[in-house]
Amino acid sequence: MKKSVFTAILTAVATLILVACEKSGYIGPEQEGVVAKLTANNWVCKSITHPDSSPEIYDEDNMIYSFETSGKGCYRYVNPDPDKEDYVTYFQWAFTNDTFAVIYFSDGYSMTYWLIDKLTDKELHVTGANQDPVIHPNIYKTEYVFKAVPKNP
Repeated sequence: MKKSVFTAILTAVATLILVACEKSGYIGPEQEGVVAKLTANNWVCKSITHPDSSPEIYDEDNMIYSFETSGKGCYRYVNPDPDKEDYVTYFQWAFTNDTFAVIYFSDGYSMTYWLIDKLTDKELHVTGANQDPVIHPNIYKTEYVFKAVPKNP
């Protein structure tokens, strides 16, 4: 009898502790939407704007970013010269805060932060920097505009 009472009390205490713990790594519906939109398509760069300059417009779909739900991704530059190889680099990515507003990615050599300015099923607008642009608002930043293209099956 003592053993079953002790087990019941221990189970109740353990349950209370687990219920009281804060969730870590939890993704709510809003964050799930950001991840779903970001990973559903490939993203082709259409323009880059550096501070104090006009936008550079890209008509060819040759600068492509792809994000996977696993936290892996890749950048591919499709060389317009058929005699030259494409350039591909792989990276790890993650969000830097609970709002999923800033993407951090690193290929092992460099780090990049993208503040998401606009994300729809068809467009992605980001402000890129080599440090988190939310924490360091006065650093050199570049604006990028991407269009969504379907991923190959």
